[in-house]
Amino acid sequence: HLAYSTTARWQTLYNLGVVEMKAGNAQVAAQDLQKADTMLTQDSALHAKAHERARVHVALAEALDLTGNTEAAKREVLYALDIDPASLSATLLLKKLDSPAVK
Repeated sequence: HLAYSTTARWQTLYNLGVVEMKAGNAQVAAQDLQKADTMLTQDSALHAKAHERARVHVALAEALDLTGNTEAAKREVLYALDIDPASLSATLLLKKLDSPAVK
């Protein structure tokens, strides 16, 4: 049951982060997403799930971008691609962040 409870907790934090971001609370979202990633990295049973960690880092990058911290957002999305090179969401977000278009 321990693995399940850890999984449920990181997923809950991830979901809260996504909801906070959609509600316009990017700073709170970033904090929740960072906590979710910390839980994933501390649990050796979940450590191998690269696509899940990448998903958290992509969401964190989105939250950081919304706070105006584009450089930190780029670092997070590049880290997500390092973890999971096949991440389509990370690839698309990187293209958006690298776009010279004004937001």
